[in-house]
Amino acid sequence: MTLQLTPLNLETLVDVKGGMVNAMLAKALQRMADDIVSAPDINEWREVSLCIRAKPKCEQMELSHVETEFVVKGKVPSRVTSATMVVRSTQNGARQLMFNIDAQDNPSQMSLINEEDEE
Repeated sequence: MTLQLTPLNLETLVDVKGGMVNAMLAKALQRMADDIVSAPDINEWREVSLCIRAKPKCEQMELSHVETEFVVKGKVPSRVTSATMVVRSTQNGARQLMFNIDAQDNPSQMSLINEEDEE
């Protein structure tokens, strides 16, 4: 029986950890594609990166092996929205942010719908 080692390169990356790195990268690329489809009007860069980190491990002052990490990161543009809210005290005295579901821009506006009409 012989020891068979495979050099790490872009072609063999798919075989590392039984395909785990390849699956991580594929998932990040899918998230990037999904974000592009869901928000094509946001004209900003989406990013997927693969970082390979290596740390030598020594035993008795000799190189024993290399601990290698594969980090897949994705970056999509932030989504921002805002809502006008007020701070009110709840029944137990705790302060809480509150909004008016019927008038999103004016939390103090009274409802035009009479509660008795809804029943």
